[in-house]
Amino acid sequence: MQQAFVVKPSDETVSSTTMQDDDHLLIAAAANTNYWLDAYVIYSGGDIRIHFTGPPSSTLQWNAMALNTSSTSSNPFDTIHIKSYGYATDLASGGWGSSHDMGLSIRGVLRGGPSAGTLLLRWALPSGESQAVTVRAGSTIRLTKLPS
Repeated sequence: MQQAFVVKPSDETVSSTTMQDDDHLLIAAAANTNYWLDAYVIYSGGDIRIHFTGPPSSTLQWNAMALNTSSTSSNPFDTIHIKSYGYATDLASGGWGSSHDMGLSIRGVLRGGPSAGTLLLRWALPSGESQAVTVRAGSTIRLTKLPS
């Protein structure tokens, strides 16, 4: 596989702070193979918290352009932050209500280990958030094989 691409076919809503596997944003990764990760998560409602899990003994380094969840401004776009993360390290991004779709632009490198497996997006509400969040149809995840 040189490239694999998944498009979320339907909306999915969560109203819990317990991390759950996305029903659609998961993608197979071969053993001993390195990939470029490119994803775009469309969401609406409350704030969202995300992280990835992946194949055994693999590593993932990723970052995302996300909105600060503690913004008190009427314009949440004035508090954009970018950080670098690994597996099971949560990123929280602010929401702007159910009538506004927001987007997380995610980039990273997956370094495959000796076992094949699945790269999977997990998400939930951040602690203290009470408004449900919906990950929208059309969200995407893509892996592109990197040269050895």
